[in-house]
Amino acid sequence: MNSQTIDVIGDPALIAAIAALARQEGYAASEPMLTESISDALDAPFGVDEIRQVCEVVTIMMGAGTSVVGFLAAVKALLKRSEPKGGGETAVIVNDTHSQARITKLTPDTDISQIGG
Repeated sequence: MNSQTIDVIGDPALIAAIAALARQEGYAASEPMLTESISDALDAPFGVDEIRQVCEVVTIMMGAGTSVVGFLAAVKALLKRSEPKGGGETAVIVNDTHSQARITKLTPDTDISQIGG
């Protein structure tokens, strides 16, 4: 089986929407998780809820014969419809789960044709 697994990292609201999109498209998706370990949260001088607002990650498994680029095009369309939180850039980081090599920083303006996969 020739499958690829990706991690998508970003704002918790975006990650929840991306996980739902992945499941809707028939991909296996983990529950969104904090990018920091829980022990880091317990040692922090502020509460877990404040850390939760920073970043979350969802892991998505693409089956054989599916296109990562096709899914990222759907994520890009979702980003175009999303409002940036706190006036920042609407973007997510996409990494290969196994190697943790960055595939792309996906924004509403990313040229999907330049992404391999």
